[in-house]
Amino acid sequence: MLLQDKVVIITGIGPGMGRKLAIEAASVGAKLVLAARSKDFLESVAREIGDQALPVVADVSKQEDCDRIAAAAIDRFGRIDGLVNSAYGSAPFIPFEDGDLADWRRAMDVTVFGTLQMVKSVLPHMKAAGGSIVNVSTMETRKTLPGHGAYVVAKVGLAGVTRQLAIELGKYKIRVNTAVMGWMWGTPVGERFTFDGTYYQLKDSPALPKPTQSKVPVLIGGHGARRTPALAARFADEFNIPFAGIADTEQQFGRVRAALRQAGREADELVYSNALVVCVGRTDSEVRRRADAIGRDVDELKANGLAGSPAEVVERIARYRAVGSQRMYLQMLDLTDLDHLDLIASEVAPQLD
Repeated sequence: MLLQDKVVIITGIGPGMGRKLAIEAASVGAKLVLAARSKDFLESVAREIGDQALPVVADVSKQEDCDRIAAAAIDRFGRIDGLVNSAYGSAPFIPFEDGDLADWRRAMDVTVFGTLQMVKSVLPHMKAAGGSIVNVSTMETRKTLPGHGAYVVAKVGLAGVTRQLAIELGKYKIRVNTAVMGWMWGTPVGERFTFDGTYYQLKDSPALPKPTQSKVPVLIGGHGARRTPALAARFADEFNIPFAGIADTEQQFGRVRAALRQAGREADELVYSNALVVCVGRTDSEVRRRADAIGRDVDELKANGLAGSPAEVVERIARYRAVGSQRMYLQMLDLTDLDHLDLIASEVAPQLD
């Protein structure tokens, strides 16, 4: 399994994201140290997971508590492979002018300094063998909402922490990444949501937007030989390999199919697709002109993309189909060349079924 016997610390175990992260990590084999301030809920999550989870009641805004979390992981499991910083300092969602800056400081103490303190605590134990640190962020760092200032500012600060630590800890083979979570709507389709807050009220909201599908399709892609197929086998509805030749495509599709079987899924449950640069011309000189315009070599495009006459490109697509590709995403790099688009639409697309 993806995290088999890896020792992972997760902070901020609450009834939403924290609990879900813990359960998912446990389901792929991780040994967990779970940290939060709420003793009763924390222990209930640990009981739900079983013996592979160790609860530690702690406040990450205190360095001594962070040290205690790391020490508990070492005492119980002997090492630390990963750290997920999910704890954040909650603050009232109210307009800035009505708020108290003490709430903003609290949010920073937990979200930013709590993360830094946890990294300080685990770093001596991770330096020798490497590992992974994931900081949980939010889409509100990209599109904020009124009254969410303390939360957003703390999460923006967390993004800076990620970038800085990634640069400094890479030499120890420690990856540092931010997971940017989107908005999650828990109200089922057809039901309504009502909220009676101090500053904002909602009555019978349909909790839109909703996806048109019952399940939002997950596309995972890449060239990785081990983790990428494992992730696709667990989570994907579609697997995509970008900018690869036919032989590499066939090899990677084979890895994903093998990972699916190992995960107990049918190999044909996924859609298999390619993303390829397209460069089509009626003549060799036209193909070369279009390749020159995007700074690419014709031979390289023919090896790892779709280049040549319409007939050559259709034949090339058929060869990708023969090794399992079911869908093509065509990347046309010169968006000013509308004649190129017209050529693909009129002389390539009609030959495809």
